[in-house]
Amino acid sequence: MAKRKKIDLRKLEKEFYKKKEELVKKLREVVAEKRAEIKRLERDLEVLKRRDMKFKKLKESLEEKVKEVQKKMAELREKEKKDREYLNELLKRIKELKMEIPKEMADLEEYRKVKERIKRKENALSKKIREIEGKIREKERSYEKLKKEVERLLGEERKLEKI
Repeated sequence: MAKRKKIDLRKLEKEFYKKKEELVKKLREVVAEKRAEIKRLERDLEVLKRRDMKFKKLKESLEEKVKEVQKKMAELREKEKKDREYLNELLKRIKELKMEIPKEMADLEEYRKVKERIKRKENALSKKIREIEGKIREKERSYEKLKKEVERLLGEERKLEKI
């Protein structure tokens, strides 16, 4: 017969309790780690909730700003449309004015010619006026001479009458 090993119950019990202690210790460590992990996850969850709230606020703010931008874009499109219409009117007016330019240039050239003729006539009249003024001064001088001569003759006649 084969030899049977004698099983020592005390030794087995000691080993059992030792293993139990190790397992309990490991279990406590695992539980402590899991609790720490739970706390960390709860903190992370709080952070995520705060971030989610911030994100929601930012999203709402962004949506408001998008609405404002869309409103301003609509206003700008309307203004751009009015500006384009105004620009088209200006271009139309410019074309009309361009068509009037040759006529205005012809009128201006005619005006220049008339102005030049008037200036020539004015110069001729000024020359005649100067000539006439010269003749008047000459006539005045000769009148003064005649007047002096008449006065002298009258003076002599009076002297002769007295004699």
